[in-house]
Order: sequence, then structure tokens, then C-alpha cells
Amino acid sequence: MRRLLMVMLFALLTLSALPMTSFAQDQKLGWDLQSDTHVDVTDLGFRFYYPKGWVLDTKKGITLGQTQADIDAANDGDDSTQAAGMTIGISGFPIAGLTDLGDDPSLDDIVDFAVKANKIIELSRTEAPVMTRRSLSVIGTNKAARAGFATFWKQGEYAVIVTLGLPDTVSVDEMGYTWGVTLASIAPLDAQPLGDGMLTADESHFTVSYPDGWTLDPQNPRTVYEHADEVGTNIQAITGGVFNMIDNTLSKLGLKDDATLDDLVAVVATAVTLGDNPKQEEFLLLGQPAVTVSGELAKNSPGEGRGVIFTVAIVDGHGIILSLVTPSPEAITDYMPTWIQMLRSLTPIKAAE
Repeated sequence: MRRLLMVMLFALLTLSALPMTSFAQDQKLGWDLQSDTHVDVTDLGFRFYYPKGWVLDTKKGITLGQTQADIDAANDGDDSTQAAGMTIGISGFPIAGLTDLGDDPSLDDIVDFAVKANKIIELSRTEAPVMTRRSLSVIGTNKAARAGFATFWKQGEYAVIVTLGLPDTVSVDEMGYTWGVTLASIAPLDAQPLGDGMLTADESHFTVSYPDGWTLDPQNPRTVYEHADEVGTNIQAITGGVFNMIDNTLSKLGLKDDATLDDLVAVVATAVTLGDNPKQEEFLLLGQPAVTVSGELAKNSPGEGRGVIFTVAIVDGHGIILSLVTPSPEAITDYMPTWIQMLRSLTPIKAAE
């Protein structure tokens, strides 16, 4: 089981793009993923790539199966009839509806509640990024003794669950890597395409790509503007997005060496003059816990009337701060898919000898 968790985690941490058929064959995936075999979950804003040759059914939510008979057996509400093949279910529900868990339940609280409510016999669970958001995958059997995976993550006001049910002839050990690759291929809808341009963090050894057509500021080589004619313009005059990257030791950021992620969030919130009632979500960046915050810049601040999204992480004693100023607070929703896509592009690079 430990080996299963390691290969699943490896798949989620290292694969952020849809694998090609040849790659799938080399890695002996349990199914074939293709760029033209997907379902757009528009209510939740992401695209899910599913195995070639499978059947898609949307009569009761989103269910995928090796055959229509498998889907019918999975959705008939009768535990005595089980699918002969594998099935996948995709669903989401408002977190506010989980009134027994309080106003802002954690992902762990939601997973614990779901495991108990659905009488899942949990063998283990693992943590990894899905669209860079922190997710938890529970590995176990349901009340009908059907083995599989249930992967949960929080996305704005919703909790999302994607499940893989397995027949007796297929073990979780066989499908761990395949499930990890499938989850890693999930992509946000309506993101601006990324171009060839990228920023390099020499200190923490990673690169991040930015959207096609955005322009690097030659005077500030870690700042990129959406509109070329606004490069170097005061924030009060911008009409597009502005991306910035900071990678510095904690001490240079005014923090102690043992500073926490919450400490770093507080420093950034003060520096950008974040306004009231920001949203905060758990992410994973370069294999480390991260936090993404979004909200309105404070009134009477230089950025008044603009919105901001920033993601922070602490990696090997360095504070990584990625930020995006948006033309308005309302524009945050429009830019968030692009932000997710940028975070998905983060790629570790080998440190110089």
C-alpha cells in the first residue's frame, strides 16, 4: 500500500498536462487518455479527460463507465447490482450545505464526514494537487464492498468529489498510478493560453510560464503586463492584468527563519494593502503547502478599485510569492482559470552544480 501511495503522489506532482498515447504506453497506464475525449464540467469550471472508448452519461450527474450497463448498475441505487467494469463519478456540492460542519469546514473535515456518511472502509488516504489545489484521495471500499478511490478538493464555494469504482478483477494497486495521471490532467476552463515566455526563480529553482501575448517589463524582469502599452504604468492606470514573482529568503522578507505560511500570507496582505473579506484556499506548490488569497485592494490604497490574487509557499527557507493584480475585483473570477493554469506550469529545474 505504501508503494501505491508513492506512485500516485508521484503522478500527481509531476504530471500537469494531458499525456499522449505513446507516453501512456511507456508508463503502462490502465487506460488511454486522448485530448479529444473529455467532458467539460461547466458548473465547476474544469475539463475532465476520461478513458478512450468509455461511455459518458449525464442523466444523474456525470457518470462514466466502460459500458452503459456499468453506468446503469452504478446509478440504480441497488447495492446488490454492481458494475462489471470500472466507473467514474464526478459531482460537486455547496460547502454551505454542510451545516453540521460549521461555517468554513476544512477539507479534512469534509472528507471525514463523507467517509463516515457513506460508510467507507478506509484503507489509506493521500494528499496531492488537483489543478494545484490541495486534494485528498481516500482509498478503500464502500458499503457494497466495491474498492476504489474517492478524491476530494475545495474549489471556491464548492466541494468536489471524483470517484473511481473498481470491480473485483481490478485492484487499487493496479490503478493507483493511472488514477494519479488522470487527476493531474484535469484543467481549468476558459484560461488564457500560455506562451513560450517564462520567468525563472534561480533561488528556488523553478520556472513559471505566463500567458501568450503578455509582455515582460525590461526594467523589472519578474513583472509581466497583459497589455504591452501599459508596461511600467502606475497601477492606478492599468486596464489589464499585471503578474509579479518574488523569491527571497524569509529574512529578506522581514520574517524569522521559523516563520509559518500564515506569517507569510500576513506580510503579503499588508504589502499589497489587501482589503476586507478576502478568500483563502489551500493549494500545493512544488510539493509544499501553499495558500492562494484573492480579494479587493483596500480603499484609499494605490491599487484601490483593483483586485488581486496571490499564492505563497515556503520552500527550503525561501518565501515564494506569485501575484496577479486584476483590473477590478469582479475580474478575479475571469482571471482565476488563467491563474490556475500558470500555477500548473511551475516546473522544477536542476540547481547549478
